[in-house]
Amino acid sequence: MNVQGFELKAFVRTDVLEEYKAAVLQYENDPEVGWITYGSNPSQTREGGAVDRAAFYSWDIENRTKPHVTFWESAVKSGYLAGLAVDVGAEGLQVGEMTAKILKGEKAANISVEEPLELNIVVNKKRAKTLAVEIPDKIKKSAYRIYTDYKGYYVE
Repeated sequence: MNVQGFELKAFVRTDVLEEYKAAVLQYENDPEVGWITYGSNPSQTREGGAVDRAAFYSWDIENRTKPHVTFWESAVKSGYLAGLAVDVGAEGLQVGEMTAKILKGEKAANISVEEPLELNIVVNKKRAKTLAVEIPDKIKKSAYRIYTDYKGYYVE
């Protein structure tokens, strides 16, 4: 599958922790896979229990050997390499504005879908060093936040 000029090896979507871990291990060990993009994290175990986020991120970081990107700043803060993250505060304001239109009588079907107002480039310097990935100066200059560890410390 080709997406925007890049060959896409696979697409996996699961909310189940065990299936997520199996997919991570499969593609982390596949020599044909270079970069990995993650869009969501598992929300439940196979038995239906809640996922322990701290344990999940710890496992995820320990088992990642390839560069990976996401769209959640919290994941980059916790040790993912980089993200093009939606500004949740700005997104909340957009949702509020759309809600206000509906409350004033506009039909939801008539309200157009909007792109997020603000996207932030976030990177994790410690993870880049671990993966031996050089963050280009252009990205560093454009970054909203550069995390220096997995505990949330950053430079702007």
